[in-house]
Amino acid sequence: MLSAFVHFSPKDENPELTSGNWLIENVTVKNVDQFYNYNFENGLWQTGQPATDICFSNISASGLIKAFSINGGNDRQLKLTVRRSDFAYREGISAKGESFEGAKSRTNSFFSAVNFGIIELNNITLQKADAEPLLNCKDGNSLIVKNVQFLPSSGSGQSLFENIGEIK
Repeated sequence: MLSAFVHFSPKDENPELTSGNWLIENVTVKNVDQFYNYNFENGLWQTGQPATDICFSNISASGLIKAFSINGGNDRQLKLTVRRSDFAYREGISAKGESFEGAKSRTNSFFSAVNFGIIELNNITLQKADAEPLLNCKDGNSLIVKNVQFLPSSGSGQSLFENIGEIK
């Protein structure tokens, strides 16, 4: 399976409703390429209305190539909350040069986000043995990180933040 959750808002369908107020909780996922994919900039079937408010809670996801791959668009409307969840990589494969629905991934990071309003990570685990940063966030308004565990813990290089207005 390509992705467990994908924002679906085809521009040619002229969507009018806001895509937000999602609560996805108590879910176990195994062996999907990406847990959540959102590419408002140029994702196939994702450019009609932007996603605004999404919360994932109590998620157990293993056998992933990527946990989150997010491009929220220049308006930075996306508010993403992830709490009490664990995400583990599918060992033994290579994600180099990965693409999803024809769009090349900007980074090989396990959790990557660009152009977002607020991302809040609370009590989560990201597990992947790799030299790439596990958590890569760029061009966002606010990043709130509480009790995020990186496995295996190798010290530096686990996260990369660039052009974030506020980091807590």
